[in-house]
This record gives sequence, C-alpha cells and structure tokens, in this order.
Amino acid sequence: MQRIAIDMDEVIADVMPKFHDLYEQRFGKRLKREEYWGKKI
Repeated sequence: MQRIAIDMDEVIADVMPKFHDLYEQRFGKRLKREEYWGKKI
C-alpha cells in the first residue's frame, strides 16, 4: 500500500510565510506573530 505523508505541524516545512502572503493578498493586511500566536484565526 502506498502512502503520502503530509506535514501539518510545521516541523518539516515552514508554511507560515506562504500563509502570510496569501492572507495579505486576500485581506490587504500583513499579520504579525503577536496577532495570531496562540489564537484561532
């Protein structure tokens, strides 16, 4: 059986820079770490 592994906790791949870019494109605002650290967005 073949499997695909997906990194969901940012241990292998840092996805936050891309998320910041997408968020800025959609909402016109750049997020700061203090705004989302420990919060659900």
